Amino acid sequence: MENKNLSNKSTFRADAFNLHLFHKGMMFTDNYGLMLGCTKNYTHPPISREELKSLADFIYQYLEHNQ
Repeated sequence: MENKNLSNKSTFRADAFNLHLFHKGMMFTDNYGLMLGCTKNYTHPPISREELKSLADFIYQYLEHNQ
């Protein structure tokens, strides 16, 4: 997990994809943004059980610390 406090952005890195969570700021009605980027040529990147649990923990921690 990579945190950049100045931009309120955190990145989850996996083998086949990266997921970015960030605050959108005052310009949008939603508080949070989510961007998924595949790092390989996958339409639907594969994810293992362990990565899925790590991803859920990452999202939970981000939401708890960035309210």
